[in-house]
Amino acid sequence: MPRLGVLLRAHRRVKTLRIVLSELQRYGTFPGLDVRPLAMVDRATPEVRSLLAEFKVPIIESPFPLLEPGKERFLEPLNIHLRELEKCDPDWVLVNDDDWIFEKRGIEKELLAALADRDVDAYFVRSLFIQDAPNTYNSRRHHLSILLWRHLKGFRYSGKRMLFVPDSLHDAAIISCRTRILKTPALDYGGFTEAERISVYTAYERAGKIDDFTKALI
Repeated sequence: MPRLGVLLRAHRRVKTLRIVLSELQRYGTFPGLDVRPLAMVDRATPEVRSLLAEFKVPIIESPFPLLEPGKERFLEPLNIHLRELEKCDPDWVLVNDDDWIFEKRGIEKELLAALADRDVDAYFVRSLFIQDAPNTYNSRRHHLSILLWRHLKGFRYSGKRMLFVPDSLHDAAIISCRTRILKTPALDYGGFTEAERISVYTAYERAGKIDDFTKALI
């Protein structure tokens, strides 16, 4: 039985977090799949903590804010998170935020086969940024990253590159041609409303991180 460990980050989004947790719970009903999420919370609200408790998801605290005026620190806590997740001895790791899910029908068909493929160690995931309506997305924002990868104990992030898989595993998978792109996209709802997009943009602007990807929010 493959065990899927989930590095889940949660902050203040309650509505989308409930959907994410429901989906992770649903993956656990797929034949032969054991799903083990572990949440790292960053200044989480009582509502977020209550929701994680409702779904019986263990939590650890981020040692510092991930995004604050003048500073972005997304990479630094990853090794802490991964070290704690390794206690459940996962075969695969999924990196998941509190604002996106896989498209439901696609992942039903694809997930088990992906985890069973012995020729693949890492999967790139393409994100669609849903905006204003459930069937429209922002075509100016593009994101393709390895978010699902075969776990090998002890490998860690260098913190020098914006990667969601430890650097050595990332490079080895690419050099040996053991990567694939999942057909199923990630549906990202973090900028669904105009107010949310402005809020996210403002937070990044205050942190000093403005690039073409961030600008496309507004």
